[in-house]
Amino acid sequence: MNFTDELLEICAEAVHKAYCDYHIKNKGKEYWTKGDYSLLDEPTKQIDRETVNAVFAAIKANRLEAEVDVTLADKREIKLQEHKIEIAKIWGFNDIIYYAQKRIDDLNAKLSKRSD
Repeated sequence: MNFTDELLEICAEAVHKAYCDYHIKNKGKEYWTKGDYSLLDEPTKQIDRETVNAVFAAIKANRLEAEVDVTLADKREIKLQEHKIEIAKIWGFNDIIYYAQKRIDDLNAKLSKRSD
């Protein structure tokens, strides 16, 4: 996921507007900018940008964590399929061996694409 400077500014403006809404709800009056982000000075805009960057970082971290969980699940399934093959060899169940090996190949291809 790639966050652009343009998206950062759009979201920072949304943060400012949310603050303005908060100000009305909790202080009973409009914030002096009335939601107009362009009226803020650069240091104040930077605070909104840093807020957005913190949210972006959390999104990236959670996405990475989810990818790690999926990868571990796929690796566990590969191990399961390998055990299935070992047992099927003992009993001579060639169709089970074939489909388990096909599943392993599919999972390995999926893991390979994910690591690229």
